[in-house]
Amino acid sequence: MSLKTALVIIPTYNEAENIKPLLLSIIATLHEVTGYSVDILVVDDYSPDGTGTIVQKLAQKHRNIQLLSGKKAGLGDAYIRGLRYGLDQPKYDAFVMMDADFSHSPSYIPRLLRTLDQGYDYVIGSRYIPGGAIPDDWSILRILNSKVANLLARTFAGIGRTVYDATSGYKAIRTSSLQTIDLDNLRVSGYFFQVALTYAFNSKSKLQITEIPIAFENRKNGASKIGVKDVVEFVYCAYTLNPQSSARTFVRFCVVGISGVVVNLGTLTVLVRYFHISPLLGGAIAIETSIASNFLLNHVYTFRNDTGSSRQRLIHRFSKFNAMSLTGAAISFAVFSVLYKFIGLQYIIADALAIIPSVCFNYWASSTFVWKDRH
Repeated sequence: MSLKTALVIIPTYNEAENIKPLLLSIIATLHEVTGYSVDILVVDDYSPDGTGTIVQKLAQKHRNIQLLSGKKAGLGDAYIRGLRYGLDQPKYDAFVMMDADFSHSPSYIPRLLRTLDQGYDYVIGSRYIPGGAIPDDWSILRILNSKVANLLARTFAGIGRTVYDATSGYKAIRTSSLQTIDLDNLRVSGYFFQVALTYAFNSKSKLQITEIPIAFENRKNGASKIGVKDVVEFVYCAYTLNPQSSARTFVRFCVVGISGVVVNLGTLTVLVRYFHISPLLGGAIAIETSIASNFLLNHVYTFRNDTGSSRQRLIHRFSKFNAMSLTGAAISFAVFSVLYKFIGLQYIIADALAIIPSVCFNYWASSTFVWKDRH
């Protein structure tokens, strides 16, 4: 039985202190790999500290080490260059992606490839499944940063039920499966690339994704390359990646709700000030006007519904939305009364807190009953 071939891709920028011991550690681990011959590709962004030169010298002694240099354009861009390089050579059956700073122990490479051979297309080294771990000396802030970033990625991408560590950069990929992914369509140059690639695989129902536990370690030498630009890109990409995710739909729902407050206050002001309608009657009209406004915006914007719905269906849906909105208002008033009268909170704070259960109820009812057939 002939051996398959895998390519380990390692992006680098100023990793001169780490790259030689890492490459030697990987080579020492390869005797545990069964069924594969393994090449190593270092994708270096012309590191000014001489990382590329170190790799070139090692490549003279170890024939399975290769260097691919290019201009600095971000982690995602480096990975895409490496993946394309491997795809252009038909000998590779699988890819392994990992960091250059020893946060990913080479000891997991054999298990990643074995798991791939169990019929999976995409295997993630996960910190957040049983058996996985993060360093004990991480500060609370570092832990929160990691958890929040992963939560944002999973919820906005809509992969929370299938992947626990969406931001992991340690993974193995079947080449035939990667060939079904449009790398150009990922459009991510920075650290969010890991999430975008996972989302692309998760979006294809026939591709099988799994995770194996890893113990993530602190980098051995050097400093993290993550900057403010990377954080901004991560948050922006997390929100824009999947327009149909529940989290993004909820954000749109809240935006529409805020617009409803503006419509309500504006309508009430116009009716009382310019048409001299009593505030009580004006308030009732303003409430119904804001409900109608919210319905239309939710119909065409929040839930992206078919604007060609029949008039009868639209009226039926509006009647349900109207009843839901009035129920939500009753919930808000009831909570406000308890917080203000019985608990004694200041009325503005009580009112602000009372809005939360009302919004949650309205969103749940809208997505479950009013627009349940939107897809």
